[in-house]
Amino acid sequence: MNDIFPPDVQAASDKIESDWISAKEFDGDGLVLQVVKPLEKIKSPNPKYGAKADNFLVKNAILEAGETFRYIFSTEKGNERKIDTNSSPFFIAFKQATADEDNPLVIGDWVRIIRTGETTETRYTVEKVEAPEVAPSNPTKEA
Repeated sequence: MNDIFPPDVQAASDKIESDWISAKEFDGDGLVLQVVKPLEKIKSPNPKYGAKADNFLVKNAILEAGETFRYIFSTEKGNERKIDTNSSPFFIAFKQATADEDNPLVIGDWVRIIRTGETTETRYTVEKVEAPEVAPSNPTKEA
């Protein structure tokens, strides 16, 4: 055995989810997450990542230069995950999902977020999905 970690430690560490979501996690089948809080408009902690003056959201007075949105979700394991982004396509996908007159997206809903395309062709889709079934972490044994 050449593994550094014992099997139980490796198995446990494989289950760790980062608090922060990277955009590439939305590629392919995307991510299924629960919307747990309204998005927050924040001053970007790193000026390099805040919205620039030519950003669509700044031009339309939704964000100010240097700001970004923080989206906060929960996973089916109950872990909080978040992403800070001033991506117009990401914002628009959520705006479209909340504008559905028959079934608008609200806090507590589960969504699948998928990213397609690259650079100026990047698009996101946000669709409501059924809550995933979560197996009990400590199933009780029937006697």
